[in-house]
Amino acid sequence: MTLIFDPLNHRYYVDGLPVPGLHEILKAVGLIWEDWFLPEKTLRGRYVHKAIDLLNKGVLDWNTVKNPILGYVRAYQKAQDELKFQVLSSELFLYAPKYGFCCTIDWLVEFDGVLCLLEGKSGQFQKIHALQVGAQKLALAENGHHISKKHVLKLNENGTYRLEPIDFRAEFDWLTVLSFYNLKLNYRG
Repeated sequence: MTLIFDPLNHRYYVDGLPVPGLHEILKAVGLIWEDWFLPEKTLRGRYVHKAIDLLNKGVLDWNTVKNPILGYVRAYQKAQDELKFQVLSSELFLYAPKYGFCCTIDWLVEFDGVLCLLEGKSGQFQKIHALQVGAQKLALAENGHHISKKHVLKLNENGTYRLEPIDFRAEFDWLTVLSFYNLKLNYRG
C-alpha cells in the first residue's frame, strides 16, 4: 500500500485512489465552513507545523524562523521542555482502511510514561478539534498504536501554550460523523 499526501490540495491518495481526509469529511457533513479558514492563517499553520517538524527532527535553523510563526514554535518548545514529552513521530500520515479515511498525526509522543496523541493548533480552540482527535485515535489503533491519552496543544503567538485533554467520547462522536458522511455518499440522489 502506498499513501501519498498532496499538501497543496490537502488530499490523500492510497495506491493512486483518492481517500477522504478528516477536513473533507467534516466539511461534507456541515461541521466546517470554509469562511473559518482565512488563507493567511491557514498558511501560518502550515509554516508552524513545518518548523515544528524540523525542530522535532533536530534540523531546524532558528535563524530562518521569523514572525509571525516564531512565537508559536517557541510555545511548542516551551511545552516540550515543561511537559517533558518525547516525540516518537512527527507529521505521521495514516490510512484507516477499516473506516475509509486518512489523517495526519501531528505528534505521537511519550508523555507521563504513556503513549499520547498531541494535535497542535495555532488558531482558536474549537470543539470540533475533539472529533479530529477522536478520528486520529481510531486511525492510530488500526495501525498498531494504542494511545492512552489524547490532547490538543494550543500554541499561542506570545510563546505560551495550553494543553487541552480530549475525553473518550471523541472516538464515538467521530464514528457518528463518519456514518453520516457515508449515508450522504450512499443516498445522494
